[in-house]
Amino acid sequence: MKSIVVPFDPGTPPAPLRRFGHPEVMERWHTVDRSAHAPHLVAVPGDDGEDWTAAALVTARPHTAYLKIVDAVGDVPAAVAVVVTHARRRELAQVKWEGWTARPEDAAAAGFVSMRLPLAQSEGAAGPAAGYVRRLHDGVVAANPRTTGRPRTSRAAPSPPWSRRRTRECCPGRRSTAGRS
Repeated sequence: MKSIVVPFDPGTPPAPLRRFGHPEVMERWHTVDRSAHAPHLVAVPGDDGEDWTAAALVTARPHTAYLKIVDAVGDVPAAVAVVVTHARRRELAQVKWEGWTARPEDAAAAGFVSMRLPLAQSEGAAGPAAGYVRRLHDGVVAANPRTTGRPRTSRAAPSPPWSRRRTRECCPGRRSTAGRS
């Protein structure tokens, strides 16, 4: 499937994007400053090559191996498919999809699984009600059975068993400080 990739400039959106007419989506796209996360549009060109049949706003934090779909308009399944193809071309590990307008069944049909909600958000922060992830390797990714549906506990991780032993073996006479506060 062909795609068009252009930088996202909130001040001057491309003409084909304005034709979708989703004011609430466009407002959401312009509300947050995403300039530090390399925002760009990944679009599906129409038959004439001028218009778009779908588009997704995509971001990527610096030095990470994933793309994040902020939102998609038009033919959403086609938009998600070209984003996944775009991520594969860049040899990335995964694509995340914010759940602003994504329904769970649409995400599942596109090969995404549900992510856990953040444990905490800053006061007054507004975020999507859900999020999804698709890992870019062969096969279907199932939800992690160790974390799905269970509350997260905050336990201190024990010191690795080799930390004290290694100090004794390599440096006789020296005391290990591992595990001390």
